[in-house]
Amino acid sequence: IYIYSARYVKPNEDGEIRYSVVVAWEDEFGVYPILPTMTVECWDRTTGKKATEASFESYSTEWPFVPVISSGKRVVSGLNTDHEYYFVFRKDIPGTIARVTGTISH
Repeated sequence: IYIYSARYVKPNEDGEIRYSVVVAWEDEFGVYPILPTMTVECWDRTTGKKATEASFESYSTEWPFVPVISSGKRVVSGLNTDHEYYFVFRKDIPGTIARVTGTISH
C-alpha cells in the first residue's frame, strides 16, 4: 500500500529535507505473528530515481496491540538543490487501515 506526498519539496541550501512521520493502525493486531513495518522513500522528481529509503518497525511485547510506527525526526541529505523531491510512504500489511501524519520541510 503506497501513499504519496501531495507536494513537491526543494531541499534547503545545504541539500537537506527534513521529515517526521507517524503511521497508526486503526485496528488491534491480535492474530498477526509479525510486527508491521513502514518504509519511507524520497524520490527525485527531476530524474525519476529514488534518492533514499528508510524502514521503521513497530515494537511491542504484548498482544493484542494497536501498532504505531514513528520515524522520529529524520534528515535526507546530499540532495540536488535544483531538483524537486516527493515522498512515498509504504506499509507492509495489506487489508488493514492505517493513517499517515507528519511533516516534510527544508
